[in-house]
Amino acid sequence: MEYKQMEASRLPEGKMAVYVTCAQGDALITDVFCSKDGNFASLAMGLRSESLNHNLVYPTDVDGDGVLELARLLPMQSIEEKNPQYLVQWYCIGSDRMEVIKRHTYHNFADNWYLLWPGELCADLVAEKSKQQCDFSLRDPEGTGPIPLLTITVLQDADREELAKLPGRIVLHHGDSVIYVADLHESAADYGLTQEILIARFHLIRADLNTQED
Repeated sequence: MEYKQMEASRLPEGKMAVYVTCAQGDALITDVFCSKDGNFASLAMGLRSESLNHNLVYPTDVDGDGVLELARLLPMQSIEEKNPQYLVQWYCIGSDRMEVIKRHTYHNFADNWYLLWPGELCADLVAEKSKQQCDFSLRDPEGTGPIPLLTITVLQDADREELAKLPGRIVLHHGDSVIYVADLHESAADYGLTQEILIARFHLIRADLNTQED
């Protein structure tokens, strides 16, 4: 195994802990250590996080509460079996060694962004990726077809400023050479997805997932 990262953080109960992460093949292995009865002891060993499209997903404080979360991949509902999509389920470890599920995210490493998703939508969420665009919908339990939610588009061409101003478009991030925009479909409001919520849940990602830029 190859050492990658060591980071001090907290457990959900507030105790300090140290997270040591190594790479093993195409996955990350994390060991968690904390103080117990006056001694520095192992709390959890060999917590495995598979890579997402060959990108390593490091432990990070994804919700900003001061507790480091670990990543686990969850298969999504898929329209194309040849191009499976995954959500990242973020969880933390308590002093009782029990897992606490914290957040769910969809990561698009090719375009350097991720989106936080409500846990109650994740089981039926469908993502369709194309060049510089990602469409999200929900599987209809009655089988009448997908329920469209939103589309995120990356604008990089010379006309990106004009395209970002199209009616109904939401600017998620405006950079020097790229603009990230979203289009909410009518059904999105039925699931609590509004412009304000979408902007708050959208983030840019860096290579190690340990820093984020709004």
